[in-house]
Amino acid sequence: MVTTSSKRVDLQFGIECLVCIGLTILFHFLQVSYLSSSGLFIWTLVGGLTCWLIWLTNFWRARNTFRSVIKVSLKLVSYALYSLVLIMVVNALLAIVWQGTHFWAQGLLSLGTILIIGLSLPGFFKLVVNETNPILRMVSIFFYYLGFGLFPQSLGFGNHYVNDYGAPYWLAFISATLLVIYAMVHWGYQLPQLKFNHHLNYWWLALLVIPRFLVMGFSAGSWSRFFSLPLQIRLVIPNNSLTTATIYAVFTIVTVCFKEELIFRYLFLAQILNAVKGSVRTRILKTTLITATLFAAWHLHHIFYQPFTTTCLQILAAFGMGVVFAIIYLYTGTIWVTVIMHSIFDLFSVDMAGSVTPFVSQPTSFLVEFILITTTAQVAIGLIAIYTMKTGPFEQTIRANQRKQVLRRPALNRLEN
Repeated sequence: MVTTSSKRVDLQFGIECLVCIGLTILFHFLQVSYLSSSGLFIWTLVGGLTCWLIWLTNFWRARNTFRSVIKVSLKLVSYALYSLVLIMVVNALLAIVWQGTHFWAQGLLSLGTILIIGLSLPGFFKLVVNETNPILRMVSIFFYYLGFGLFPQSLGFGNHYVNDYGAPYWLAFISATLLVIYAMVHWGYQLPQLKFNHHLNYWWLALLVIPRFLVMGFSAGSWSRFFSLPLQIRLVIPNNSLTTATIYAVFTIVTVCFKEELIFRYLFLAQILNAVKGSVRTRILKTTLITATLFAAWHLHHIFYQPFTTTCLQILAAFGMGVVFAIIYLYTGTIWVTVIMHSIFDLFSVDMAGSVTPFVSQPTSFLVEFILITTTAQVAIGLIAIYTMKTGPFEQTIRANQRKQVLRRPALNRLEN
């Protein structure tokens, strides 16, 4: 059964797609803003058309494999390009208003941010919330969070742009975060909890946590510097200004560390844990390896501004980090331990040999050896922990992850039908 509110969302989404397609074509021929570029025009037009086709497929059922493949393909393109469509159209509107009125630039950019957030809601409910396939759910929520959490960086007209630390950026990031958490709750998953699971073995937890901090030594530059005592722990900041350091630290913790932990240890891990089958230890192992692989693959985007070999090392290091972080989350039942650890790792270094991270240059023999050794050690500790620790805390995480799924399943089945 399709509810009245669902029909209304579908109608709003369909109208929005048609309006965006029309404006995209109009602004391109008028040579307005970014849409004057043939490349961006084509991508924006393709995004609008695929979103409209997804809306149109409500009028026919995917009764065979061919139609199912087409529908899934359209969804994947829509997930990837939906944010681009709205960003380009709103950018063009901002440019027209600015040229005609010279309205206060930063205020106009803030209004543009609010407009994009509002316009994204029909697509959010249509493409994300109403998705029922587990894999497509993860893909849709990932693209939505990235696209609409970071879009202010793409807003601009004339010589005016959104500051990385400005209010529009925070407004977009917070709104996107709340919306993806809403989607998870709607699908039946619990909110990230603050308290630990019961009956934890804190010696095991310390064994998982403490070696992770030693991994910060990748920045030492040599084994002699790494083993020199006492180790010098330094804050990684752009300069020595207290204000700049504070802003940089908050920005890094919230928009990098928290965001990545929310994606890989909540949005992804909770759904994967609910999908995999087997004994408790088997489910924990599968979930850990899958999320660690996804977390490692996420770091592939660094290849555009780092050497290939160094990026490969970073991906390997991220895999080891993902293994340990997944186990810590599954054991404690909370992402906040990994958020804190991730923040410390990104903000501090051990006796840093240079002024920039060693990942931006060709790898040294020390970096290669250090990453290989520490990643192997982390994976080994993780596997030992999975097959040695008592399963009680893990079972509590699984139960908490499934409880609302069971309670909400009848309602979800009615929605799907």
